[in-house]
Amino acid sequence: MEVIKFRIYDPLNKKMIISGATPSMLKGFFEDTAILNVQHEMPYMQFVGIYDKGGNNIYEGDVLRFFPKDEWEKKNYMAYEVFFHDNDCADRHIGFQMNRTHCQGAIAGGYIHSLLPKDTRKMKIIGNIFENEELVKKIDNQ
Repeated sequence: MEVIKFRIYDPLNKKMIISGATPSMLKGFFEDTAILNVQHEMPYMQFVGIYDKGGNNIYEGDVLRFFPKDEWEKKNYMAYEVFFHDNDCADRHIGFQMNRTHCQGAIAGGYIHSLLPKDTRKMKIIGNIFENEELVKKIDNQ
């Protein structure tokens, strides 16, 4: 049976809580964390089913980038935020995506990569929007 993985960021303790569950176990996971979630407003993040170049699980809220090829690319790059699109303004593209881009340095615009293994296997997770809020703010304010 497929394992569904979730994580929750606990802002009070500044740590990620990770759970792997089969569908029959999910009810208990949500009941156990529901009280914490209401009290501390901890969002659930689901594993999207693919991995970065290092074999790390990619979850909602992760921010990815391509490995730099030289010194210039270490400071100038596009970062891609993973999120769930619920079809609020289109008739397609429902599901996990990473077309929210954040520019760092001298980069503006560019090609938006898809949340597919052909792209993510060349990328690395550089943080997430919960533990590394400053990452997205820093990138967007350049």
